[in-house]
Amino acid sequence: MKIHTTTMHYVLGKYSNKLLDLDAPRPPDVPEGEPYLPWRLKVMQQEEFWSYGGIHRLSDTQLAYLAYFNILGPSTHNTVPQRFILSSKTNSITIVVDRKFILSASDKEGRQGTISIGCGIANMLTAARFFGLSASIKILETKVEFLKPYQPDQKRYTHFVRVSFSKGILPSPKDISFLYAMKERKVIRAEWDENIKLSDLMVLEMKRLISKRYIGVHLSIITDFQTKQLMAVFQEQSMGTVMNNNDFALELGKWLLPNNSKSTVGIRGSDFGLSYKSGVRFHKGLLRKQRLQPIEIQNFAKGEKDIVRSASGIGVISVEHDTPELRVAAGEGFEDIALYLHLRGYFTSIHAATTEVDIGTALIKARLMVYNRKDEGRPTVVFVIGQPKIAQDKLRSHSSRPMIEDIIFRS
Repeated sequence: MKIHTTTMHYVLGKYSNKLLDLDAPRPPDVPEGEPYLPWRLKVMQQEEFWSYGGIHRLSDTQLAYLAYFNILGPSTHNTVPQRFILSSKTNSITIVVDRKFILSASDKEGRQGTISIGCGIANMLTAARFFGLSASIKILETKVEFLKPYQPDQKRYTHFVRVSFSKGILPSPKDISFLYAMKERKVIRAEWDENIKLSDLMVLEMKRLISKRYIGVHLSIITDFQTKQLMAVFQEQSMGTVMNNNDFALELGKWLLPNNSKSTVGIRGSDFGLSYKSGVRFHKGLLRKQRLQPIEIQNFAKGEKDIVRSASGIGVISVEHDTPELRVAAGEGFEDIALYLHLRGYFTSIHAATTEVDIGTALIKARLMVYNRKDEGRPTVVFVIGQPKIAQDKLRSHSSRPMIEDIIFRS
């Protein structure tokens, strides 16, 4: 793999100055520029991590390091809605939801934002385990209305989850592979190599991983041709609905940015395989600043269909009850699966539109009842699994992330 050296000079905050490694070669899928610096997080050995603090009281630097892994997890439209309160006194990180970063059109219930929080928590716990820490999770807010998109007459911030750390069992040094996996994992939306199949053993291991760790959360892995075709049609219809709905389109246009954007949040046109010119056109077209042709919208939706149709497998995470606790668990479960797959050479992409459009959710649930011969609850996360058909697609860049100092709150 080709590597690059850093040619730009950055002024780093007090945590990033210690925790990022800008002297190490830059991977080719990490662009130059501040929006991508968090992907250059240092991978510490256990001895180095403990040089920053003691087992009985973690330092703010150690907590910030765990929080950095948190933000490397995926979030819907790459909004990164989580903020952090670090407490060395209580060995804890409180996760605060910034409701301005919960999508008001496509995530009216705050479901996908809450799932995003769960993805980040999974990363944080994975890193903590490598350093011999156990963690307990306390949900601080169970009312869904305080996790929905922000309204001017409401509080913007919701103190949602507190993760407390304590001494655990020191794992094997070889488990450092999970730290690298969190830095390397990325969402890729591309057509997949249809010759690549998921083994029965992999499917069994993924289902066991979820059933052992999470109560009330169920994973279905769809690999048969007929059901994949149906799911692909569901995705195409859901994306078509989103693109033709004015509120949805304006929201997507706000977050679908030109490829050269300097924003530390949001998705680039390149994430959808769009060139710079096409990315700008869709950005402006969705914002209704210029008119997209019907064929362009159709082709965009068809592209989403092809992603699902060609996948090695389609994962659906369902929850028995649509509560904040189980939404978080669903997000944790997805990220656990994404890391499992990454370590075996597979990529994933998330397709939230399917679960947030009522007809899509109903169709998926009905199909899963036939597929599993039982009702496993509400489909909450839909993702596809595969290896890109075009090798170059593996080198698509990571999405941007904010610097940790910009999203830490004082207690």
